[in-house]
Amino acid sequence: IPSVSSAATAALAPSSIRQALTILGALFQYLLDAGYLRANPLALARRQKRGLAQSPGVERYLDAELWQVVQDTLEALPRRGARDIQHYERARWLFHLLYLTGARRTEVARAVMGDIVQRRGLWWWRVLGKGNKIGDIPVGDSLLAALQRYRSHCGLPPLPLPGEATPLVGRVNQPGKLDTLSDKAIYLIVKQVFRLAAEREPAQAERLAAASTHWLRHTAASHQLEAGVPLLVVSQNLRHASIQTTRKYLH
Repeated sequence: IPSVSSAATAALAPSSIRQALTILGALFQYLLDAGYLRANPLALARRQKRGLAQSPGVERYLDAELWQVVQDTLEALPRRGARDIQHYERARWLFHLLYLTGARRTEVARAVMGDIVQRRGLWWWRVLGKGNKIGDIPVGDSLLAALQRYRSHCGLPPLPLPGEATPLVGRVNQPGKLDTLSDKAIYLIVKQVFRLAAEREPAQAERLAAASTHWLRHTAASHQLEAGVPLLVVSQNLRHASIQTTRKYLH
């Protein structure tokens, strides 16, 4: 039987090392969740070892300067005829919706106007999200104004009616009528605007051309955190299962 001194100095078996690291990782994660740490050092070390640590240059979000380019591109969309105007108003509303809520395009595609409801003087969007989980997203003044503008353009009353089945974003066939727009169509509309933005900003063309609907979700979270919105609030609005998922938007 080895003595205590020799056992203390003997090298640990690989399985024992893995078990010790697992225990330490769980401990650090608990301290992180409880607010005692700002990061889990073991998780960071594993991420760096696997080469997963990303530089800011490859993160999928748009900084304030590029976001302004996108907004300028939206306002420069042609409005020569009725069809152009319809496309412009729809694209404008779609970008407001995705950016101000951080919603996924699938959530937008299956939403109806009646999902936006007023409770105790505040407006909320009841979302059927990932994994069929239901969540509420606050509808602020800017988003409400954009919604009213889009509805008025489509020949609808300014505010949604209870139980209204009109698609939240749709294809305009005739005044007062909207047909459902697929999530693929939403993706293509957003990509077209990003391609036009890339033409306006050649120095950032590659980055803008790579952007997609999900970049707007990342951009929404990043800009909210940069503006000082609490991490917990952003996490709740994005309906993340863990606040750690939201932390990656802290640039």
